[in-house]
Amino acid sequence: MDKNPSAFYGAKYLTGTCRNDRPEKKNEDNGFFYGAAKKLDDAAKKYGVSRGSYVDVGCGRGFVVRHMLNMNYDAVGVEYGPLKEIAPVVPHRVRWGDLTGTLPVPDGFAKLVSCFGVLSHIPEESVPHALGEVNRILSRGGIVCATIQTKNCPDQAHHKTFKPRDWWEKRFEDAGFDIVFIHGNWTVEIEARKEDVHPEFRGAGW
Repeated sequence: MDKNPSAFYGAKYLTGTCRNDRPEKKNEDNGFFYGAAKKLDDAAKKYGVSRGSYVDVGCGRGFVVRHMLNMNYDAVGVEYGPLKEIAPVVPHRVRWGDLTGTLPVPDGFAKLVSCFGVLSHIPEESVPHALGEVNRILSRGGIVCATIQTKNCPDQAHHKTFKPRDWWEKRFEDAGFDIVFIHGNWTVEIEARKEDVHPEFRGAGW
């Protein structure tokens, strides 16, 4: 995959969402990223995986990671963009990684994973592998929370894979996930539990 994030995500990547720190404070209770972390924490409590290990795949500058650390999670982030330019707010907790390759996270490390606005950036042929990587880093019974764009619009021309909700449901199921919550059609919210090992890893010590 092209290692130039502007080419992969679009020319505004480094000056857009990834750089937009929207006045976030350590204990802010109404910021965008705090809201995302609070929603993750609520989901984790609902599914019995709270206060455990957490990975934010496509973390940008790591604002959600920072908030999850403040909520007593063992939180790390993985970001595809150049970390030196992005300047993570928690540099000791953000690693470079490529979801179409191998994420720098041990097998079964996480109880909770988030992929916010990430999967539609992945080329269609690489989606099964990307979901396999999410499966690999989750412990059995762990939860992935994802938001996925299913339709194109002018400011999302850099996305790669626009597919309907049922297409994504099938890909999650094929990757060994049990979908426990799904909502929306244009932007789909998915919460899914790892119930099985991804077929790619069966018979390999799992």
